[in-house]
Amino acid sequence: MATGTAGGPVVPFGLSEANFAPQGQVGYFAHFPGSGLLWGIKLTYQYDDAALERPELIPQAGQFTPVGGSPDSFTGNVIIGSSKTRVTHQLTLFPFIGQSFGQGFVYGGGGPMLLNVETDIRNAIGFADINGQHTDITGAPLNFSSNDWVWGGGFQLGVAYFLSDLWFIDINYTWARTSQPSNGYSDQFTSSFVQSGSTITTEGGANLYVSDRLTTQSVAISINRAF
Repeated sequence: MATGTAGGPVVPFGLSEANFAPQGQVGYFAHFPGSGLLWGIKLTYQYDDAALERPELIPQAGQFTPVGGSPDSFTGNVIIGSSKTRVTHQLTLFPFIGQSFGQGFVYGGGGPMLLNVETDIRNAIGFADINGQHTDITGAPLNFSSNDWVWGGGFQLGVAYFLSDLWFIDINYTWARTSQPSNGYSDQFTSSFVQSGSTITTEGGANLYVSDRLTTQSVAISINRAF
């Protein structure tokens, strides 16, 4: 019998995906008295449905101590078959200021964002190199998942052009970034393997910590009605 622990960091990485996303918005604007300057506020909902996925290899280093023996170090890795992050619902609430021109106005503003993020980690297995043998320590693959709403912030630049007294086209660019929350996942494992003619059983807890910061960018064209 022996006791031990191992751990190690994930190498930071960046992935991106581009796709089309439906969007809806409501807002209000008004001119300052006797001025071409205006102010307003806009609430926007966007269904991003963007997913980033890749396998992971997490290096590990640790130490174990056999009963009645001396501590010994070892190395290993955690192999994750699929690490997937999916962004679905995005809400932004942006106050803005602008300047009228002819039949439209240009504007810019910024404010808070709320983003729905799904995390799905599949087929995670922990291996260790003990006494020269590459060993499956955690046994059957482990799976983790979560669904969270994450706060962030961003800004928007745009132009609105009135086709009539009621209808106008809005073209804008939005950049937004989430905070960097951390999710912790844990599960119990048990595994058996043969070493030097003896069957060895391992059991314990597996802990995985994930920290993501997501950036979204969008160019939107919409037809709107004034009330």
